[in-house]
Amino acid sequence: MGAYELTLPETPPTTNPRTGQFRKGHIPFNKGKRWSDYMSKSGRRRAKKGWKNVEIYRKKGACAGWNRQAVVAITEDGVFAGRFDSAVEAARQSEAERSNICNCCKYKRKYAGKTIDGRRLRWFYETDDTWIDFLKEKQ
Repeated sequence: MGAYELTLPETPPTTNPRTGQFRKGHIPFNKGKRWSDYMSKSGRRRAKKGWKNVEIYRKKGACAGWNRQAVVAITEDGVFAGRFDSAVEAARQSEAERSNICNCCKYKRKYAGKTIDGRRLRWFYETDDTWIDFLKEKQ
């Protein structure tokens, strides 16, 4: 072999060299095996203890609503209609669809729902300052 010859490995690597992830079609070493086939007794004990800790420290019922954002409702004439902790809560109280409220907040839609006296509602995320500008513009 010369100093500049390229040599390729006989088998392709099982992981992507750039990301380190396994390639498509890779079969894990422990597929179809029991813990006792490839793990020591102390390793099995540690693994069981780890699973118990997961169950102990997992927050029960705290998955839904983690991404909620407060929303603000303003009528089309610029009157502040209300603040809600989430789009779901706003939908329950205003009888507007949650998806329509979210689309208003993302500027994909202009209005969603109406007040009791028939005025259309515009919705904004509370952290977005455009609703303050909208109120100032209407007054």
